[in-house]
Amino acid sequence: MACLAAGIAYPLIILIAIVATANHFILDAVAGAVVCGIAWNVNGALLNLLVVEDWFLWILRLHKPEKGVLDWDEGEYGEKVEGKGVVGYA
Repeated sequence: MACLAAGIAYPLIILIAIVATANHFILDAVAGAVVCGIAWNVNGALLNLLVVEDWFLWILRLHKPEKGVLDWDEGEYGEKVEGKGVVGYA
Protein backbone atom coordinates (compact mmCIF):
# COMPACT_ATOMS: atom_id res chain seq x y z
CA MET A 1 0.00 0.00 0.00
CA ALA A 2 2.87 2.37 0.83
CA CYS A 3 4.50 1.55 -2.51
CA LEU A 4 1.30 2.44 -4.34
CA ALA A 5 1.04 5.72 -2.43
CA ALA A 6 4.66 6.55 -3.25
CA GLY A 7 4.07 5.66 -6.89
CA ILE A 8 1.19 8.11 -7.05
CA ALA A 9 2.81 10.83 -4.94
CA TYR A 10 6.14 10.94 -6.78
CA PRO A 11 4.82 12.17 -10.15
CA LEU A 12 2.65 14.73 -8.39
CA ILE A 13 5.63 16.06 -6.43
CA ILE A 14 7.68 16.27 -9.64
CA LEU A 15 4.85 18.18 -11.34
CA ILE A 16 4.69 20.62 -8.42
CA ALA A 17 8.47 21.09 -8.63
CA ILE A 18 8.25 21.79 -12.37
CA VAL A 19 5.55 24.43 -11.89
CA ALA A 20 7.08 25.95 -8.72
CA THR A 21 10.48 26.48 -10.33
CA ALA A 22 8.89 28.12 -13.38
CA ASN A 23 10.37 25.35 -15.48
CA HIS A 24 7.61 25.25 -18.05
CA PHE A 25 8.28 21.76 -19.34
CA ILE A 26 4.88 20.48 -18.27
CA LEU A 27 4.73 18.46 -21.46
CA ASP A 28 7.64 16.41 -20.09
CA ALA A 29 5.56 15.61 -17.00
CA VAL A 30 2.58 14.68 -19.16
CA ALA A 31 4.77 12.42 -21.31
CA GLY A 32 6.21 10.80 -18.16
CA ALA A 33 2.70 10.15 -16.85
CA VAL A 34 1.70 8.60 -20.18
CA VAL A 35 4.75 6.32 -20.15
CA CYS A 36 3.98 5.26 -16.56
CA GLY A 37 0.35 4.57 -17.49
CA ILE A 38 1.34 2.47 -20.49
CA ALA A 39 3.87 0.52 -18.39
CA TRP A 40 1.25 -0.09 -15.69
CA ASN A 41 -1.21 -1.52 -18.22
CA VAL A 42 1.28 -3.52 -20.31
CA ASN A 43 3.06 -5.18 -17.38
CA GLY A 44 0.66 -8.13 -17.35
CA ALA A 45 1.28 -8.82 -21.02
CA LEU A 46 5.04 -8.65 -20.55
CA LEU A 47 4.89 -11.13 -17.68
CA ASN A 48 3.37 -13.63 -20.12
CA LEU A 49 6.58 -13.41 -22.15
CA LEU A 50 8.65 -14.96 -19.34
CA VAL A 51 8.00 -18.35 -20.93
CA VAL A 52 9.53 -17.11 -24.18
CA GLU A 53 12.53 -15.77 -22.26
CA ASP A 54 13.06 -19.12 -20.54
CA TRP A 55 12.82 -20.92 -23.88
CA PHE A 56 15.29 -18.50 -25.49
CA LEU A 57 17.79 -18.94 -22.66
CA TRP A 58 17.39 -22.73 -22.88
CA ILE A 59 18.21 -22.57 -26.60
CA LEU A 60 21.38 -20.58 -25.82
CA ARG A 61 22.23 -22.95 -22.95
CA LEU A 62 22.16 -20.08 -20.47
CA HIS A 63 20.37 -19.77 -17.17
CA LYS A 64 19.14 -16.88 -15.08
CA PRO A 65 21.05 -16.45 -11.83
CA GLU A 66 18.92 -17.01 -8.77
CA LYS A 67 18.58 -14.03 -6.48
CA GLY A 68 19.55 -14.72 -2.92
CA VAL A 69 20.03 -13.03 0.40
CA LEU A 70 23.66 -12.81 1.47
CA ASP A 71 24.71 -12.72 5.10
CA TRP A 72 27.87 -10.88 6.04
CA ASP A 73 29.80 -10.61 9.24
CA GLU A 74 32.78 -8.42 8.39
CA GLY A 75 32.84 -4.86 7.18
CA GLU A 76 35.21 -3.31 4.68
CA TYR A 77 37.83 -2.58 7.33
CA GLY A 78 37.43 -5.77 9.36
CA GLU A 79 34.88 -4.40 11.83
CA LYS A 80 31.95 -6.57 12.86
CA VAL A 81 28.82 -5.88 10.83
CA GLU A 82 25.54 -7.67 11.36
CA GLY A 83 22.81 -7.75 8.80
CA LYS A 84 21.40 -9.16 5.63
CA GLY A 85 21.18 -7.71 2.19
CA VAL A 86 19.98 -8.66 -1.26
CA VAL A 87 23.38 -8.02 -2.80
CA GLY A 88 24.04 -10.41 -5.59
CA TYR A 89 23.18 -13.91 -6.46
CA ALA A 90 23.44 -17.11 -4.49
